[in-house]
Amino acid sequence: MEKLLAEPLPPGRIWNVNFPACSLRDCGGVLYDRTVSTDEFYVDSYKETRISEDEISYMVDGCRNFKATEGTDLRAVLDGFVSVGSVMNIS
Repeated sequence: MEKLLAEPLPPGRIWNVNFPACSLRDCGGVLYDRTVSTDEFYVDSYKETRISEDEISYMVDGCRNFKATEGTDLRAVLDGFVSVGSVMNIS
């Protein structure tokens, strides 16, 4: 964080930092210049259940997506790395 705070960004940009779900000991390190992934974190499917002749229920049956494009924040996090990149501040 000290390194990021010491590197000013151009106006309109903010740091995007993502952390993997692992212990610090298991973390592979920090990957910089990651782009924001457009890959889905979850892949949803739906389970259809017929309740009656006129009623159908749908239940979300999602699962984690472990496929992500190289160089993205999602790929870094799935591989056990902290991901750092900058994005446009749209607020």
